[in-house]
Amino acid sequence: MFFQQWDSDKYQNLASMLLNNYKQALSIINIEGSAIEEAKNELGITSSDLEVWHHQEAEFFETIGEESPWDIHAIAYVELLQELDSAV
Repeated sequence: MFFQQWDSDKYQNLASMLLNNYKQALSIINIEGSAIEEAKNELGITSSDLEVWHHQEAEFFETIGEESPWDIHAIAYVELLQELDSAV
């Protein structure tokens, strides 16, 4: 009986938490949504701009650890110039 009551209490608490989080999320969307719209209007951006920036950011984070071939060659060139300078 103890574990049945314990399970029942846990599920009731979980349901209450989910309901409260849902209500809080709706409140944030309603309150902050108008602030976001005002900021977008002041900055002259659209929702499609935000989507494009989101995709660009995702692409950036996918390749953040990779160096481009141009960067590798530029670094090697600078290192060779430093060696030349120190040899002279």
